[in-house]
Amino acid sequence: MGNDKRSENTDTDDFPERDHEKVDLTGDESAGNGSAADSVDRRSFLKVAGTATAAAIGFSGSAAAATTVEGIEFDRVVNGVEDLGMDPEGNDYVHTEIEEALSQSGTLLELPPGTYRVPGNGHTPSVTVSSNRVGIRGTGDARGDVRFVTDQGQYARWLNWSGSDFLLSNLVFDQYDSFDTMLGALLSPNGGACKIVGCGLEGSEPSQRSVGGFSQNRDPMLFQFVNSGGHIVVQDWVDLTPVQYDDYPNNRAMFWGAAGATGSAEFRDMWVRGGSGSVIYFGKDRMAPIEVANCHFRHVHDKAVRVTGSETTIRNCTWWYDDTQWHPDSHVRGGGTPSQASTRSLWAQTNSSYARAGPTVENCHVKVDNLQWGDGGMHWNRYTSGGTVRNSRFELNAGGAAVRAGSGSSTVTVENSAFTGSSGTVASGGGVEVRRVCNSLDGSGSGCAAPEIPEEFPGESVSSPDSGSGSEDGSGSDTLDRTLTVESTGEARASYEFSVTEALEAGSNANTSNAEYLDAVDGTTGSGSVALYGTDDYRFAGELESAVVDGPANVFVDGEQVETEAPEPEPTPKTLELTSTGEARATYEVAVTGGIEAGDRANTSNAEYLDEVGDSTASGSVAVFGTDDYEFTGELESVVVDGPAAAYVDGEQVETQAPSEETDGSDGDGEESNDDGQTAEPTKTLEVSSTGSARATYEFTVTGEIEAGDRANTSNADFLDEISGSTASGSVALYGTDDYEFTGELDSIDVDGPAEVYVDGTITDTGGE
Repeated sequence: MGNDKRSENTDTDDFPERDHEKVDLTGDESAGNGSAADSVDRRSFLKVAGTATAAAIGFSGSAAAATTVEGIEFDRVVNGVEDLGMDPEGNDYVHTEIEEALSQSGTLLELPPGTYRVPGNGHTPSVTVSSNRVGIRGTGDARGDVRFVTDQGQYARWLNWSGSDFLLSNLVFDQYDSFDTMLGALLSPNGGACKIVGCGLEGSEPSQRSVGGFSQNRDPMLFQFVNSGGHIVVQDWVDLTPVQYDDYPNNRAMFWGAAGATGSAEFRDMWVRGGSGSVIYFGKDRMAPIEVANCHFRHVHDKAVRVTGSETTIRNCTWWYDDTQWHPDSHVRGGGTPSQASTRSLWAQTNSSYARAGPTVENCHVKVDNLQWGDGGMHWNRYTSGGTVRNSRFELNAGGAAVRAGSGSSTVTVENSAFTGSSGTVASGGGVEVRRVCNSLDGSGSGCAAPEIPEEFPGESVSSPDSGSGSEDGSGSDTLDRTLTVESTGEARASYEFSVTEALEAGSNANTSNAEYLDAVDGTTGSGSVALYGTDDYRFAGELESAVVDGPANVFVDGEQVETEAPEPEPTPKTLELTSTGEARATYEVAVTGGIEAGDRANTSNAEYLDEVGDSTASGSVAVFGTDDYEFTGELESVVVDGPAAAYVDGEQVETQAPSEETDGSDGDGEESNDDGQTAEPTKTLEVSSTGSARATYEFTVTGEIEAGDRANTSNADFLDEISGSTASGSVALYGTDDYEFTGELDSIDVDGPAEVYVDGTITDTGGE
């Protein structure tokens, strides 16, 4: 990435003539003395002479009305190019216009896609403002569409800001690829929020000794926070630049909290590959709480995260170290090994003047494959009193200790974590207490869960279309700013299911693909399982509605353990028995509200009379005092029995219905309707039952229609039963039964032999002797 177009001026004939008359931004007619604090280059932003209203708010032209971005309320929005005449080509400096815009509280300065150049003044700030509720936001589709640059070979502290509520959003700081240029800013939030959202670094990250324009080793931090009670937020930051490593302390920190600073800070969703010094350096401040969440670091030398404090938490973060995977342009200044180089994922470090407790580390993953210096582990120095590492995973393939405590530090607890790899140890130093861990480094554990490191970083450039400036109204409804973790507390597998009110997505530790036990997100519901002290993590918006856990596991929301529910016990199935109360065959149909399964005595296959089972229904027949049995859940809806049989639920007899009592297909008065909507004549059943061994013959006639039932033998039998119009005839023997359905009335019946006739279950006179 060259800078020849950005650092040299072009022919002014390429630009329209500009009016350099100064105009008042404050509405004060006495202003306008030409100083940077009182006036601004008119250029093209005053398209209309100021009206009384425009003068009252300071900006005329096309300045937009009030808006809220990332929770900060702005009185007006000003377009840097259209309203202020800023040069988006990177040829002219824009610091004067920035200072004039941000000097008025309540102003959001928007920058269209382009390159904006500030002078390389070394320690001297290009822009100095003390104002409240101000910010700069790029309006491009990707954060890389809007770039800040300075003069090549120089350091530019481009901004000194102090006040309450500040925003930088959707832009990048481009330091070229020449390893000789740096940008930096000093921010002093005295209250409210100071937010850097959707931004990043491009070009290269040089040693301080390769850059002109400053004299102090530790001066040119990318962002210095001199804080007096405000809240710092760094979110969605991307830095994939190649690095020029150097002797300590010539590599700078990215985000640095001044010694003794107060307030609070949070760092979320950061992606950093190859940082030269500490990415986050808040070790000697007085801030509380500090939260580092969902941040990912690759091959960051020196100390990637340097924080302290009993209220400091580091959650759902990953570190991977492999010096064979450096950016191809990364190198050591002068070659060799930098002095005092000691690579650590976490350095809980302070000094005697700012001594305090150490942080809590939860659900973090560290993988060390190859390191030239250091061991990549988490270290506590002697002035940092205690801390906790839990539910985390380490893979050590290059020696060293996963957790190390200095001689003066109090106990650092390591629990519910897993350690694997080909070399190294779990802990070093007498101040580390290890409990409930899976350790395959020394052979005491097998099958320990390995770290899960994101396979994909956001590409080779920070310029990604999915970057943005967050929610327009700052409500956070589209920001998953809360965390939920499920932590295994034993070796057995525990299953879980939970629901949230707004939005949910899986974190890096949740196994949503390519795993034996998959975790899943379905809308606002998450489910899965954990075992062997492993952890699943999620990000969500809104509130936790419910969390059900079955097995040894705990659930944490934003680091605080929450109560969980045990799963509802599986309903105890009930038994249903259909028992024949005579020799004749009885048919039945059953419906339940839950599920139903056939028991051992129901004949669902290999039987002359088959019983059938659906999802919540069953049907079949019984005879000769036999029984069919079923198991079901829910309640019994109906039992329709046709013939001599009784029904029992859990051994208690229940009422049954005869077929004529069914109401399906009725017209509401108990009468069925045919396909034409006409009232259909009700059907009746007629059964001829043998009462002895001898064969009895019969013949009967009805006034309507007649159909054979399942037990009348109208084919494939030695003694056939027949139907001719409204007359049926046949025979029964050996206590068998023939059945029919008919409409109308029974007109006549003759029986010759030992048999009885039933109409709808009632014995009928056969006219015999």
